[in-house]
Amino acid sequence: MYANLTDTLIRRSSLLLALWDGRRSQLSGGTADTVLRYLGVRTDESVGIEPVEFVDARRRGSRACARLVYWTPAARNGVASASDSRIACFLLGVGENVLQVQQTMPSWLKAPAGRA
Repeated sequence: MYANLTDTLIRRSSLLLALWDGRRSQLSGGTADTVLRYLGVRTDESVGIEPVEFVDARRRGSRACARLVYWTPAARNGVASASDSRIACFLLGVGENVLQVQQTMPSWLKAPAGRA
């Protein structure tokens, strides 16, 4: 059922909000799987045990009109901290299991003045 939910979210969402610990998982339809598939950095063939890598937005150029996840790091039950105490941010997919972290809202997502 979770894998079906992931497929539906990917097809019907223009922005994904995720409460996630930022760690990899091989569970089909789990939060990691959903975020990575939504951002286009995981496929059925690339499901593996590779860790998720986070890169700062200043190191790579951002892509306009890319799929976007607003991520709020959340600790997994029984685990002390969520992804090295990161703060809420935007994520863009830039490579297999590689996510770009952007602290501010991308300019292309902001509504033009007078259209809020």
